[in-house]
Amino acid sequence: ARCACGSVLLRSCSVQACHSRGLELRFRVSGFKMQGLPRHTQTVKLGELVERVVCSAHDDLVHLASGASGRAETDRKRELARYLHTLRQRLTRLHVLAEWAPVQRRARIAILCGDMVGQLKQHDRAFADTADRLFGLHQQMGWARAPLFDLPGALDVLCNGKYSALHSASIAEVAPIPGKGEDETETAFELEQRLALEQRLDCEMRSMLLDEKVKGTLPEGVLVWGVKGGTAIVGVPGEYRATLGLGGPPPLPKPVAPGDELGAENPEPEFETQTPPHGGWLVRRIELLAGARDIDEPSGTPPRPFTITKLENRVLGERATARMAGMSPPPPAPPELVENGAEGICGLHRVGRDAALRLVAATIAEQTKRVALKGGAWFGGAIRVEPIKGRKDASLASTAGDFATQKNNGHGHGSQVEKTHGKGEGIRVWFWLPGASRTLGASGTRLAGVDVGSVEVARGAAAANDAAVAAGSAPRIELLYEKGEDAVDARIVARALVPAEGGMDTTVSCTKECAVEKIPFDMSSVDVREALADGIRFASLCKLRNVLDKIQGPCEESGLFMALDPNATRPIGDSQTTAGNKSAEPNEDGWGEQARPAIVVRLTENGTCAQVCCDKKSGGLVVVGVHRIASSAYAAALAKTVKQGGIGSLPAALTGLVRAALESDLRRAMRTKGLAPVPSPRVLFRVSPGTAWPFDGEPPCAAAPVCPSSGGLFVAVFVTKSASTNAKTNTGDPKNEEPSTSGLRARLALIRARRVTAGSVPGPATWLSLTPEGRDFVSGDSTDTCEFTVTDLDSVASAMAFAAKTAAVAAQRLAVSDWLEQRNVAFSEFRPIGAGGDLGKPTIAWNAFVDDNQKQLVQIELVLAGEHGVTLTVTGLPRRAASRSEKTARNFSEETDSDSGRPAAPGCAGVAEWTNSGDGNFSSLKIVYPGEKTSGDGAVEFGVGAACADAHRVVSTRAFVWRVENQLPKKSESASLSVESVEALSCVVACGGRIVRVGWVGPSGPTGGLAAVGLDGLDDEKKETAVSEAARVGDVRALAEALATK
Repeated sequence: ARCACGSVLLRSCSVQACHSRGLELRFRVSGFKMQGLPRHTQTVKLGELVERVVCSAHDDLVHLASGASGRAETDRKRELARYLHTLRQRLTRLHVLAEWAPVQRRARIAILCGDMVGQLKQHDRAFADTADRLFGLHQQMGWARAPLFDLPGALDVLCNGKYSALHSASIAEVAPIPGKGEDETETAFELEQRLALEQRLDCEMRSMLLDEKVKGTLPEGVLVWGVKGGTAIVGVPGEYRATLGLGGPPPLPKPVAPGDELGAENPEPEFETQTPPHGGWLVRRIELLAGARDIDEPSGTPPRPFTITKLENRVLGERATARMAGMSPPPPAPPELVENGAEGICGLHRVGRDAALRLVAATIAEQTKRVALKGGAWFGGAIRVEPIKGRKDASLASTAGDFATQKNNGHGHGSQVEKTHGKGEGIRVWFWLPGASRTLGASGTRLAGVDVGSVEVARGAAAANDAAVAAGSAPRIELLYEKGEDAVDARIVARALVPAEGGMDTTVSCTKECAVEKIPFDMSSVDVREALADGIRFASLCKLRNVLDKIQGPCEESGLFMALDPNATRPIGDSQTTAGNKSAEPNEDGWGEQARPAIVVRLTENGTCAQVCCDKKSGGLVVVGVHRIASSAYAAALAKTVKQGGIGSLPAALTGLVRAALESDLRRAMRTKGLAPVPSPRVLFRVSPGTAWPFDGEPPCAAAPVCPSSGGLFVAVFVTKSASTNAKTNTGDPKNEEPSTSGLRARLALIRARRVTAGSVPGPATWLSLTPEGRDFVSGDSTDTCEFTVTDLDSVASAMAFAAKTAAVAAQRLAVSDWLEQRNVAFSEFRPIGAGGDLGKPTIAWNAFVDDNQKQLVQIELVLAGEHGVTLTVTGLPRRAASRSEKTARNFSEETDSDSGRPAAPGCAGVAEWTNSGDGNFSSLKIVYPGEKTSGDGAVEFGVGAACADAHRVVSTRAFVWRVENQLPKKSESASLSVESVEALSCVVACGGRIVRVGWVGPSGPTGGLAAVGLDGLDDEKKETAVSEAARVGDVRALAEALATK
């Protein structure tokens, strides 16, 4: 808005000057009707301008108020003063503009003057274009006119159909045969003639192409795709492809040298140029194969070839045809100077390559500007683009400008005089500039269009970049135009230049020596990002070679072995959180899935490796692959250490990764054995104050919960270094060196860490050592019986899996005891005393009352069998006589298909079984929960919890039955609440012809409760809600009243 108003204000100055001299400008509507001119001047409404100023001032004020909290009083006053000063300037400009615009229609006069100037400029361009076209038409008329002596004979033949001067000649024999129409069919004779002509043309074109090859005039890289049907397909892959035929102008002979005119003898006679019987080469169509990929698209997107208009295609064909014959092209192409006669395929190659180079040059210039402005992966000022200026000849940038200008003028390709491009001109792109790293972390805000708080940082970064570019201490790539011996050999090459070892460090003076490497550049898919990435790869390779020379010795002394891989890819994460998910992998170095140079460091003998790479944006050292073997916090701390310490911090950082890699390998091996390793055992487990972990005091290297996990029992492995590790000698041969994990000792243990809930932090841990096989417990801390050498992680994982399987009974016992302790229930525990029957298995028993008087006592026993499941037995249940309507309820339950009509079933696929006592007064309920049938089916994990919950459901249902039978007064048979059936985990009650099933729903706690579902006679939703609420609170009177209500 300010730009538009400023232009109006400047244009009004000339009008005011005319008024000051006494002149008067009057624009009459009659005549040319100035008011109807096309609009060329950009305008904006005064109301919209005022609204913009007010909205901008409000937004700046809100931003200032939101950022003022927490700042010093002086800073807040300074920012407020700056805001008020800026707002005052804006309002002053707005006031001046509002006062100036309506006076004597100044704004309207200025707009009209601007429209007049724009219209006159458009007329000027139209007149210039018309003059150029008339000049070209004049030349065409001069070239197209026939000789005067031939006009009478041509008119005689066209008008009379005969030639009067030659009566015996047959006009039909010499006159051209008109072509066939689209609807006309071709006769057999005409088909035979056409095929014979095409065969002659094919033979002649093959002969001409063979002559080109024998003479050695066929340019390098030109490919003949085929000769068929009277046409030949010739071109260069990735640049252009032309369809050639015969019928063009005959080739002109090569000019005679001055020595040949005097009769000098040529030692090597050249091939004679003969006029082809069917004419010279004729270019029918040219297709450009060169293309580009937009920098906003992914790197894998197919490139789009350059497109040209029909006029440009025709002009290119005429230029190529004229070049191949040694002539200057006809209009509208400007004339060209051809000095060496007919050029043949070389002339076609000259025109096709020139067109492809011009489009590629324009694309490179446009892409480099966009990459430098937008940044992409190198955002933050880490890239700088500059043209390479050498000779006075056309550079790559000027070539792009010339092509764009010619396209705008409608002339296509070509120029008045053929340009002789110089060598060494192009575009240079600097990367890894030191100023980019200095801008990281710079704090600043933007207030009223002014950067506040970061001006000094930005100036320092720009100064550092200028110094690095001036000294040549930063790596760069160059896209150069190389001419070769002839313009036909012109091409665009790309190369990367990396300063010497001293130049890579911006803290020391840089030398002029640089390592130069040619990088691939494909004209069929022009993408500056790919060329820049290849240059960064070469710079990374040079830097990593220097890093490897400095850290290889200290790392090998610590047992680490490394090698430089020029095309390494990021290791795929195999951690529990990012396994198989590439999108979840962190991109530490900015390369993603692309290949790049890296120092591959072997951490364990199982092949776990880490990579030392160069960051794509800044060039700093980055350790890649830490997230897949360690936690995110550890990876962030290591990245910060390497960033601050540089090369000197790498040996210690890589050595510290050995234990993390060993833990990762252990977790991987544990998952293959069916265990679920704990992600961070160092953080999960803690010891009581004043105590330390066993063995060497280090936390467990890896741990996995024992099923059921609610028992809080874990099987863990502790890994420490043996005493012989410190005395290891270096043999100097990497093949004979022991891996970094050799000499490590491992110990198995069971850890008890109790949790209140599944999501709470475990309490202080206690432990018990195991034998290396994971079978038996070890008393004390005897290292002779519990230590073993870590040689095969699979054996360690197998021992842990066996220990977890063996300790399943202990975990079940702990889970049941914790469940009972949380509910303040007294229980007794029976340990095995025999090998057969239930007495040979651990059993936990407790009692429960099912009446309010605490007289009816039931006994509950839970037999624990580990992986074979658990068995729940409830004895002492009073036996009831079958009700008269029990059969009706059972039949109703069997006929319905809904879940509401079925009896409540035990959890975790348990099977219930009723048995009666010897005297017939009591019955017992036995529910068997099967063990694990397939790996990971959850039977062992959830079987104990299901058994405890079902025990609570059985007792709750029996207590409800007792209340129904003992707390209700005796009424008539039709209105009394009666228990129709008592099932394993639910019961069926009836009242007044309405039947409901009552059972416990939800967990055994405050969040669960009894619920009722209607089986028959509960059609009303309100009545069903009242019945369910009465059953939930256990009020049998309210339940009876709700069922009896009509």
